[in-house]
Amino acid sequence: MVVVAVAAGCSSSAGPVDEVGASCKVRPRSVCRDQELQSVTLVAADLRGADFSGSNLTGSDFTEADLRGAKFVGSDLAGATFAGANMTGADLSKSSLYYTNFTDADLKGINRTGMFDCFSVQPDGSVGTCPPTGGTATTSSTGPAITAAPVINYFRLEPPGKCVYDAEGTGIDVGWSARNATSVVFAIDGIRVDSETKRRGSIRVPFVCNGKPHTATMQAFGPIQPAATATITKSLDETAPLPPVDG
Repeated sequence: MVVVAVAAGCSSSAGPVDEVGASCKVRPRSVCRDQELQSVTLVAADLRGADFSGSNLTGSDFTEADLRGAKFVGSDLAGATFAGANMTGADLSKSSLYYTNFTDADLKGINRTGMFDCFSVQPDGSVGTCPPTGGTATTSSTGPAITAAPVINYFRLEPPGKCVYDAEGTGIDVGWSARNATSVVFAIDGIRVDSETKRRGSIRVPFVCNGKPHTATMQAFGPIQPAATATITKSLDETAPLPPVDG
């Protein structure tokens, strides 16, 4: 089953569940050029030959998607996940990759011409290198030029300070603030659970409240490496309040 999350900046009009943007559908050969598609989730989607050229896809999830022959020319793929995706013959020329995840992806025949690849996770699980930037200013798609690596100002537990069970789901509320970032990614015990393109906010993340230690991780990605990482490790049961937040 394909899960689709519509990103801010796309068409706000009502549409079918497979609509991602005003002209972008979850189907083969879809045209998705020059769109703001941050943090969309297209797990196992059939997007053969789709054209995402020039689009902002930071933090998006294409896990196990069929992307054979898809085009990402000049796209921003910072923090995006292509784990297990079939990208045979895809065109990634002039795209920007920062900590992009290609674990177990099929990259046969992809076009890498002019691609900037910085610390991406390769299909075999190894992490690539990052070409030196020399401090060059890089333009952010969401603001002024960024000239420094991401910094996490804080990543902390938020009220009500305990495991919550309501319409938003089961878990804990965390708040964050980062600068020099274009996307942030959240994981629980090493498993990605959500992502955002906002530099400040709060979010409900799933958390196992069984009295055993579990770790919430936040990573902030930007055009200048390295990424920033912060963690919260707690042992919680179903009713005990969380300890006070330091600072």
